Amino acid sequence: MQIVLNKPLNNVLASADELGIWIIGVWTVGISKDNARKYRDHYNSDASVHGGFFEHEDSVILTHGDSKMTLSQEEAKAVIDLINDADQRLW
Repeated sequence: MQIVLNKPLNNVLASADELGIWIIGVWTVGISKDNARKYRDHYNSDASVHGGFFEHEDSVILTHGDSKMTLSQEEAKAVIDLINDADQRLW
């Protein structure tokens, strides 16, 4: 299962497998299923200080370790929907 996010310079692929989700663009960031669930469940919350989805102005920043990606509200929703689908069908 996967989605494509249309970013200005290139497309970013977000996919899910039995281990978690993968964000693939210029580099690949793997997020374990446990962290993906935590990021979804603590959307825009201080409870997820080591990573997650954080709203900033009209964008959403997805952070994981040293990785950060700016998403539109629609792209963030698509990634969260991917996490929800994977949670129901893969994990």
